[in-house]
Amino acid sequence: MIGEDRIIELFTEIIGQPRQPFLMIGDDVATLDSQPFKKVVITSDMLVGSTDVPNQMRLWQASRKAMIMSASDLSAKGVRPAGALVSIAIPRTYSEVNVRELASGIRIAKDEIGLEFMGGDTNESEDLILNVTMVGFSDNIVPRGGAQPGDLVYVTGEFGLTGAGLKILLEGFPAESGFKRMAIDSVLLPRARVNEGVALAKKGLMSASTDSSDGLAISLYHLAESSNVRIELSRLPITEPLELFANSCSLDPNELAFHAGEEYEIVFTVRPGKMSSAENLMKEHGVTLFEIGSITTGRPEVFYNGKKVERRGWMHFLRSGYATISEV
Repeated sequence: MIGEDRIIELFTEIIGQPRQPFLMIGDDVATLDSQPFKKVVITSDMLVGSTDVPNQMRLWQASRKAMIMSASDLSAKGVRPAGALVSIAIPRTYSEVNVRELASGIRIAKDEIGLEFMGGDTNESEDLILNVTMVGFSDNIVPRGGAQPGDLVYVTGEFGLTGAGLKILLEGFPAESGFKRMAIDSVLLPRARVNEGVALAKKGLMSASTDSSDGLAISLYHLAESSNVRIELSRLPITEPLELFANSCSLDPNELAFHAGEEYEIVFTVRPGKMSSAENLMKEHGVTLFEIGSITTGRPEVFYNGKKVERRGWMHFLRSGYATISEV
């Protein structure tokens, strides 16, 4: 078993020390300067190998994903991540090579997101566990509860692709090569909409928002319940390649879109007069928004083409189960 001091040494060697005004790694605490903002925004998320990591995922991809999970939560609030504390627990059998790979994934995510690694804690466990606490600053945090009747509902990307990727990885479903690569990459290399969320919030274009990692259906219910409104969907953010895959495999594309989860997109609402501004701003970021419905008065429920959407979220691990991650 590699020792705690050596793990800390490896992480510092591979990821590096944070820049000032962050306190150097190795002290008992981490510090950061919140100026000129008044609000410190914090989120925490945990990745567990047996439930969050498919067997085909490399260790660096797992640690990178742990960072993306937290970054997505902040981005949905319009907050740019500034720093991250990462606590890890690893099996006794992990070698220095394994630890180096975990650190490499965090370094990759750190550079992608543009934040500072602030340190963390280490421990031993029977399973791989990474807990990421991420911090940002903002005086304009977009709530879940700001939607009003008449608002339009948007998402920053397509849904169901990750569900298809899981079907391919875990259950061996066949797929055309180009779609197969995209679907698998969506599982192994997810991305957070950091720049998009920050840009939309800075311009005051989101009236309510949430991260979609638990699935589109449950995310919409979170918005409806927090805002005490009803959501009427007129379309789903599904692309033709996903429909072709689903039809060829006798799968329901709506099920993949609503309930597969792990998309890490932003689900948000926009006042009617701001829809063009939101769409044009996202085009500048290379993103085509999906307008999927509108907000109405009524019980906090979600309907699609007149039928109530089942209120449930991400459940594929409970059905399929992931194998423990492979060691290098």
